[in-house]
Amino acid sequence: MPKNNPVLKIGEVSKEHSKKKVFSFKGTLGILIAAFSVLAILAKQNPYFGFDLNTTLFIQSFQNPLLDYYLRAISIMGNPDGSLIVIIILTTILIGLGKRLYAIYFLLTVFSMVLITLILKMIVARPRPDPELINQLNGYFYNDSFPSGHVTFFIGCFGFIAYLAYTRVKLVLLKWLILLISISLIATIGISRIYVGAHWFSDTIGAYLIGSIWLYIMVHVFQKKSSQYLN
Repeated sequence: MPKNNPVLKIGEVSKEHSKKKVFSFKGTLGILIAAFSVLAILAKQNPYFGFDLNTTLFIQSFQNPLLDYYLRAISIMGNPDGSLIVIIILTTILIGLGKRLYAIYFLLTVFSMVLITLILKMIVARPRPDPELINQLNGYFYNDSFPSGHVTFFIGCFGFIAYLAYTRVKLVLLKWLILLISISLIATIGISRIYVGAHWFSDTIGAYLIGSIWLYIMVHVFQKKSSQYLN
């Protein structure tokens, strides 16, 4: 007769299941890190790629007053003043809801993301797009194009909020509203930075990669920590 499987207590998981989760986490992380590393090395060696210029010219060909206003407004949210306002508002909401642990890890995710981005910008030292090749909203004078700081900020900020909404918000309509807004902002900021001429397409791809890597790590850490305090 087949042996009965051991009965697991509520909240326990089998060792096999636990190993699969760890392997999945490490495997996904390894792939993302490898992809980002290759792109970062290439970006350091090349001011831009052919597909960067083609992508920018294509996106900027859709210029019209309404789109111009919307995409510029999205970019302003990622500027120093705009991002600080966003951080204060979201942190205040989390604390006001009594979710101090959420607020702490939200801030840790955002500010560590900003720090990592600044370090990577200095290491890669890629020049900003040449205004003689594309339309550029403002002048950019520093070699800090890769990766896009606006994109990584949006991933750290709205990515963590999206995670909280998906895993912690019980009201279905509210959950999907927060997810829709967060994901839309994350997707749009990359287009916005290309549209205003601040970054190349590959700068935003690099930002999406490193942003996803760090968000993935911080969510993993938060899950472990929160399990000690939350049901």
